[in-house]
Amino acid sequence: MSTNILENIDVFAVEVNIWSGEVVLRKTDFNLGIGGELPPPKLASLGTKRLIAREPLQRLHKIRSQVDDLLRVNSINLLKARGVFHKDTARLKEQIDKLRDEFVEHRDTELIPNVSQLQRAWRRQFPEYEDKLAEREFSPEEVRKRCDFQCTIHQIRESAREEGSLGERVKTLDEDLLIDIADEAEKLLDYILKQGNLTRKFANPLKRLRLKLAKFAFFNEAMIQPIVAAMDKVIDKIMLAKRMTDALQAEVVALVQMLADPDRMRKHGGQLASVISSQQIITNVPSPAPQPAPAVVQSEIVITSPAEEPPLVEELPEDLVEDPPADQEEEAFFAEVTEQEIALATVQEECLGF
Repeated sequence: MSTNILENIDVFAVEVNIWSGEVVLRKTDFNLGIGGELPPPKLASLGTKRLIAREPLQRLHKIRSQVDDLLRVNSINLLKARGVFHKDTARLKEQIDKLRDEFVEHRDTELIPNVSQLQRAWRRQFPEYEDKLAEREFSPEEVRKRCDFQCTIHQIRESAREEGSLGERVKTLDEDLLIDIADEAEKLLDYILKQGNLTRKFANPLKRLRLKLAKFAFFNEAMIQPIVAAMDKVIDKIMLAKRMTDALQAEVVALVQMLADPDRMRKHGGQLASVISSQQIITNVPSPAPQPAPAVVQSEIVITSPAEEPPLVEELPEDLVEDPPADQEEEAFFAEVTEQEIALATVQEECLGF
């Protein structure tokens, strides 16, 4: 694998810091001995005490989670940052900038102007501890410094020095990709164990994993392309089925189990790549001389290549659309893959010859 592969990668360094609203507990915060009591769990836990309610900070935490989700789906771990396919950079930067603007707006209009009042309101909920809590109050400027959103984008250029050469790092990018995919597949396995019966909406997280694999297939096309083809077969079956049968669910579980294990993915990709290679060699062997046609007509078996598989169905018929999960925490898990993501992945795959 050539270091020229880095020409297709941009590095996103994103750091989102949020004020915890807590300080370390001290001995004087405890009222022990006869008639003594510990601070209520809502106020103090795990060696810290809260100076403000959690609600004013929830929006900032949600934005940080959205940023993490964007990077997890669209990038891989690279040099303690996130490696992004160059053609995705503009789209991803636009999405992150939008979240950053939302973060700053909430910080500067909702949190900072009211932070002193919010701390006083919190203290009033605990009259017996109000004086101790008032010993440490954060100023608006202190909170502003602790709530920050930075995003920088870099390109990598290999140094002429031999030691620490990026060449060795580049050789492991395909392995890093498999580890990233396995981490995500582990979450899908956990969901399967928790949920039991699956619905066809399970195709959505599989699509996202599939798009990520295809997007970075240039790391090791021979190994990754067969894995993508295997995912396409299962996703197509899910999208075309009226419901998840036991047999189809078993196929889904088997696929996710393979994706959750980098060694199994590597073996699957390597084995299929070897089969494809051997088939290409066989096709180059000169054909034998024509033989007389047999008296009995034999049935013909047609073997299709991955490229001839039915296209991935992106839209469900209206009568087959299922209701979304009731649990709001699963919304991102089952979120539809956007048309923009699909179009971009299609262009990339055409360039790679998928």
